Amino acid sequence: MDILIFSRSNKYPSPGGRRMGFLSRSRSRLCNVAGGVLGIVLIVVLLLGILSVSVVQVLADGMPSEVWVDDDAPSDWYDATHFKTIQEGIDAVAEGGIVHVAEGIYDEQVIIDKPLTLEGQGDTTIIKPSTADNFTLFSRKYGGSDNTAAIVVANANATIKNLKIDGSEISSVPSGANRFVGILYRGVNGTIDSVTVDGINIADGIAIYISSMGKESNVEVKGCTILNFYKNGITANYEGLTVNIT
Repeated sequence: MDILIFSRSNKYPSPGGRRMGFLSRSRSRLCNVAGGVLGIVLIVVLLLGILSVSVVQVLADGMPSEVWVDDDAPSDWYDATHFKTIQEGIDAVAEGGIVHVAEGIYDEQVIIDKPLTLEGQGDTTIIKPSTADNFTLFSRKYGGSDNTAAIVVANANATIKNLKIDGSEISSVPSGANRFVGILYRGVNGTIDSVTVDGINIADGIAIYISSMGKESNVEVKGCTILNFYKNGITANYEGLTVNIT
């Protein structure tokens, strides 16, 4: 059962284009069915009971199955399912959920540590970090040197689709790291679909790095555009890994 509790402007519609007003639009139909004031009262009581149970379940779980991210939406647009940064959306969404990202430029490192789908609007949804100095570092294999990356998928399977990574402003990596990576998958399953990775021009820069981390893992890379990288477009390494590249 879908329960809409948000209203939006035309530019920032509610999820799925739905609007508030379910009860008022249905009032005439309820009158016909109930056949009188008593029937309306009974139906309203039943609806309120259903709504209260559903809202309690949502609040108890605390994490919605879908969230929306927009870096320049009006301030009153942000709430429990609408966020300014991608990482906020990832942190808020339930496992197995979807993070929808609007067009815009997102200056951040994105760390995916739960199963989910991260979906943009194509090349107009751009993850473009201005610096990697404060990025969290991740090794690409056990006992290996650390890397810094714009998107890191670790400890959970994930799909990344319909967005762009622009690393053109990264000219150095933090102490302890030896390379910059556009997307780093670490010992997990997943799909990278219709993603553009551009401007990974730092020394040893790799657009997409997929590592098994010594585990059985399966990753599909399809429909991607990779250009302007210093070392490798796609690196897929270590035992236990299956990668399908189309």
